[in-house]
Amino acid sequence: MKKLFTLLFSFCMLSLGAQTYYSQDFEAGVLPADMTQMSNATDGGWTVGTNAALSSGYFPIPANGSSYMVGTNDDACNCDKSNERLAAPAVDLTDAVAPFLYFDMFYGALTFQGATESMTVIVSTDDGATWSDVSVIGGAQGWTNTAIDISAYAGMPSVMFAWVYDDAGGWLYGYAMDNITIKEAPQLDPDLRALTMRTGGLTGSVVSISGVIGNNGLQVINSIEVTWNDGNGDNTETINGLNIQPLETASFTHSVPLTLAEGTTALNVSILNPNGMTDEDPSNNGLVVDVMGVTPAPGRMAVTEEGTGTWCGWCPRGEVFMKQMFEDYPDHFIGIAVHNGDPMTVAEYDGSLGISAFPNMSNERTENFGFGTIGDVENRFFNRVQMAPPALIQSAGTYDAATGEFVVTSEAIVEQTVSGNYRLAVILVEDGVTGSGNGYGQANFYAGGGNGPMGGYENLPSTVPASQMVYDHVGRMLIGGFNGVTGSLPTDLVAGERHTWVFDPVAIPADFNTVNLHVVTVILNPQGHIVNANSQTWDEVINNAIVGTKEVFAHDLAKVFPNPFSDVTYVRMNLETATNVEMVVLNSIGQVVAQRNYGQLSGDTILPFEAGNLAEGMYYLHIKLDDQLITKKVTLTK
Repeated sequence: MKKLFTLLFSFCMLSLGAQTYYSQDFEAGVLPADMTQMSNATDGGWTVGTNAALSSGYFPIPANGSSYMVGTNDDACNCDKSNERLAAPAVDLTDAVAPFLYFDMFYGALTFQGATESMTVIVSTDDGATWSDVSVIGGAQGWTNTAIDISAYAGMPSVMFAWVYDDAGGWLYGYAMDNITIKEAPQLDPDLRALTMRTGGLTGSVVSISGVIGNNGLQVINSIEVTWNDGNGDNTETINGLNIQPLETASFTHSVPLTLAEGTTALNVSILNPNGMTDEDPSNNGLVVDVMGVTPAPGRMAVTEEGTGTWCGWCPRGEVFMKQMFEDYPDHFIGIAVHNGDPMTVAEYDGSLGISAFPNMSNERTENFGFGTIGDVENRFFNRVQMAPPALIQSAGTYDAATGEFVVTSEAIVEQTVSGNYRLAVILVEDGVTGSGNGYGQANFYAGGGNGPMGGYENLPSTVPASQMVYDHVGRMLIGGFNGVTGSLPTDLVAGERHTWVFDPVAIPADFNTVNLHVVTVILNPQGHIVNANSQTWDEVINNAIVGTKEVFAHDLAKVFPNPFSDVTYVRMNLETATNVEMVVLNSIGQVVAQRNYGQLSGDTILPFEAGNLAEGMYYLHIKLDDQLITKKVTLTK
């Protein structure tokens, strides 16, 4: 093909320039009458619409700089899209010399539950009677500009091209397309094919601007200017030594990284001046991507539980993505591998997590989701880690190496006033797990690289022997059960309180390596969702001293009457010895509305609380008696 381009170079310059044979941008807002489709009648087929109209929860289509595009969405219907064909009208290429087919697309070629979606461009030269493959289209991140050499069909009077989406019988994502053009190849036409940079991270961290430049023309591209702008001015750099042959691509990384600001920023990336000359088609030189800077709530750690198994050939990607998340967000991310059907399985954990297709992940037990890219994991993490936790948590423990008995005490330091069945639970997680028996070898569908790179698994055999496998972040034991211990926290949690819970003793199995153990403490809300967590090493837990364990929560020492009340309510206590008494009153969202220090009191004591101008609603009377704490919930009605 390179020889063909060399022979055609001067001829194209003199004869055809960039003659266009077909163009469609879908801006009419309906499927063009000259395009035909073949699809399942019940699945919606190919549809023209805005990016928002064509999107769904797991297939969100970004804008592409125009009002309308065409697409087919498998995620929205979970239906049979195993042969979704969209055909352009026949074009006359009798006078063509070096025609190319160009189009923009949004498509990932992703895998879910063992099925992988595909997109193939096909061609017919007999008015649709027979078809043959032209190109299998690879996936990418975001919108990409695609160019296909169709010079093999030059000189033919009637040529039809069609796009065929196939969901392989699974529940996959979809395909969107815009700006189809068939024209003579220009001499010098680079395009910004894709952006490969990460699109999110913690506020203040840096992201390298990287992408892929394609060559849609006949002239080799050796240098180009790359500019990015986040609204604070241009950052321009000339990238040299590219040597991009016609229809080939090259990756680039800009030397100036982006520092992530809080919230979402529109990042504009563009290319200019290929080989120091004028680009013949600058319309495909820019891409815009939203990048998000996330600030975690103070003390917040988010948990992702991965359903996996050594028998599962797609599951290595879960291990690779979890490792990347640990590296990128060590202070805010906790990942736990929950094994199924192999020697590392914990039956209660596996059964309770509710994952039936592998690999799959649970986002703090709010949703189970399939994942094709690390972005699928990362974006859900971003959403959760920003949520302010109701409490900060930590654990301490004692361990008898002779008997294996482990007793863990967990403490919740309440940050927000909340009510309900909040519970504590502990999960033992082990790194460096190995085994020589049956079931410790890892099935690997990434062997040979046919399914793309995957953290080195592409260089390993289809079954990685047990001797080569080391399993990290393995969920090994539940302490307090999957759902936590009812009563481990009081029904009413008031900001500023500390609550501790001592779990029943457990025996640590002899094959657990305590050096590699992490103690993950979680707090669950009444819906069973994880709303905060903490991961501590074994040594940190054994050597920890829980702060505030001396405080005794003695809610029964006080009586409140009347309750509900309309004007004044009273707290009655019988204090056997002189005691320092302080009362703080909080509203339902944890704001202090009244406070008084009574000094030392003793005997039968009654403390009034007058409503005054307070609004109707729920209030918490937080009473401190030296080293004892009492909390009473009262309801004000007027």
